[in-house]
Amino acid sequence: MLNSLTIAGIPKHKISFKTNMPLMLMRNLDASNGLCNGTRLLTKRVINGRLLEAKIVAAGEHCNKL
Repeated sequence: MLNSLTIAGIPKHKISFKTNMPLMLMRNLDASNGLCNGTRLLTKRVINGRLLEAKIVAAGEHCNKL
């Protein structure tokens, strides 16, 4: 979905994720499990180029959850 966005003035692009790549959530997904806006994650694996398995690396009670 993100690769299909075309914005004036920005060249075509392709987003690629790699193992152990740091990520930051830009939207609240599940606040009770620590998946809030700004949560830092570490990519564990990419499944079929569409699904990410990541570990929470920010400090707090949800740290190290997959």
